[in-house]
Amino acid sequence: YPMKNQNFKLTKLSCYTAYFTMSSIFSLPPLLFMTFHEMYGISYTLLGTLVLVNFFTEWCVYCMQEMPDLKKVSDLYDPDAFQMVLVHVWDGEDASNTESVKEKFGMQHMTFWEDTDRMVASVVGVPGYPATLILNPDGTLAAGQSGMLTYDTLTAFLDEMGVERVAAE
Repeated sequence: YPMKNQNFKLTKLSCYTAYFTMSSIFSLPPLLFMTFHEMYGISYTLLGTLVLVNFFTEWCVYCMQEMPDLKKVSDLYDPDAFQMVLVHVWDGEDASNTESVKEKFGMQHMTFWEDTDRMVASVVGVPGYPATLILNPDGTLAAGQSGMLTYDTLTAFLDEMGVERVAAE
């Protein structure tokens, strides 16, 4: 029983920590955009579009399960209104893992960033993988999700945000 109680306390602490981390980033949108700008040379031309930023690793089963849905969503929406950036966090990995993901899922045309020292994931407060942030066209945070996203969830959100589709489902 004491071990169960200890696990419960650790789980509860982890949940509270993730909650406060994710809620605190809602008040730091300029820092998020500046971080991406400084670390990756992200163009300010992305301002004006809805931007989905997904943090992943290749060893993460859920990350790999959501990749086909991310690709389908990327192909479905107008790139002048919606951009997707996949941040490969080097958590025991390197650039060869990014190439493997691109090849495996046919994502060569998509934008990938390498978080080689896990600095961006740390600054953003990524509690685990996968994690996704969606930035409004003005650079503020529209939504955040810790955990796997599905095609239906993403398309419902983007449709609700009024993002124009360019392809039929």
